[in-house]
Amino acid sequence: DRSGTQRVLWIGRICKQKRPDRLLDLAELCPEVHFDLVGPAGESEYGRTVCERARTLKNVAVHGPVSRERVAEFYRGAKLLCCTSDFEGFPNTFLEAWSHGVPIVSTVDPDGLIASKCLGAVATDVPQLATGIRMFLNSPLLWQRASQDSREYFAANHAIDTAMTQFERVFC
Repeated sequence: DRSGTQRVLWIGRICKQKRPDRLLDLAELCPEVHFDLVGPAGESEYGRTVCERARTLKNVAVHGPVSRERVAEFYRGAKLLCCTSDFEGFPNTFLEAWSHGVPIVSTVDPDGLIASKCLGAVATDVPQLATGIRMFLNSPLLWQRASQDSREYFAANHAIDTAMTQFERVFC
């Protein structure tokens, strides 16, 4: 149950390409918000530095890598998913978030879906990410609409029955 919580999820590989350092800057800008940092840091100096810095922030929980079975509990506990990458294809994390009715505040917007389908907010920098997060967390009505739009978009375009029907049309 997400009612009353102010949790924002960041999930992925803790690497330079995904820019989790931006999430830490965001956590400093938004001390009223709790951030969950989920994913493997690997052996890189960058990953170690990000995790060390994250542990110094009271509003960031570093969870490390989690099993596939546990991923859903993080989406269920989150109000928003935050993506801080410079570049992404079409992240599986977006599909997972939308399937749980979790809107996304992101620096990337594949095919313009987030903006055009009202599935969250798009930002170009950390202050805009903060604005997007606060906009949803401070407006239950706006969050509810984006959550519903996210579920509906996922069901209409990516649920197994829908995807299999489209797959069969193309390949059969």
